Amino acid sequence: SLGQGAGNALSTRLEEMEDSEAQGGQGLHSSAERERFLWRIDQFEQLGFSEIEASDLAESDADLGQARHLRATGCSSTLALQILL
Repeated sequence: SLGQGAGNALSTRLEEMEDSEAQGGQGLHSSAERERFLWRIDQFEQLGFSEIEASDLAESDADLGQARHLRATGCSSTLALQILL
C-alpha cells in the first residue's frame, strides 16, 4: 500500500504535467498518454521501485525491458535506477 505522502507526490506530478501542457509545454497531451504514464509507473513499482522512483522512470525514456532484465538478474533497485536514468 502506498503512503499518503507518495500518493500526494504523484498527484502533484500529474498536476504539474497537466499545467505544463496548458502553458504550451510538453505535458500529458491526451488521456492515452496519461494512461501510458500511469501504466509505466505501475510496471516500475512492480519491479520494486518506490512510487517516486517509478514516477521519475515513467516520465523519462527509461527502457522498461532493461529495467525488468536488471531486476531479474539481481540488480538492486538503487543501482538499476542509476543505470536507467
